[in-house]
Amino acid sequence: MTPICMVDVARHFAKYVDLVVNRGERFTLLRDGKPVAELGPVLQVVRLEDLAAVLNSLSRLAPADAEASSRKPDAAREELRETEESCAS
Repeated sequence: MTPICMVDVARHFAKYVDLVVNRGERFTLLRDGKPVAELGPVLQVVRLEDLAAVLNSLSRLAPADAEASSRKPDAAREELRETEESCAS
């Protein structure tokens, strides 16, 4: 979280709200150099009783896509290892 003084927030409030809304930034507001509040995006909360509905609303992968996706982490790890080795030499 980026610390900012209350005076700057008061002068440029709309700018900070835009940064929160458009970039998801979070700020710690300081008064006399001490943190007094936070400015950031509202957390989206899903109630436990709504979880099943949320999960059911998600799209499903076709079996072939699921299998292909499961191989991608291994390929990415191998590529990263090769890159690290080439940078070390």
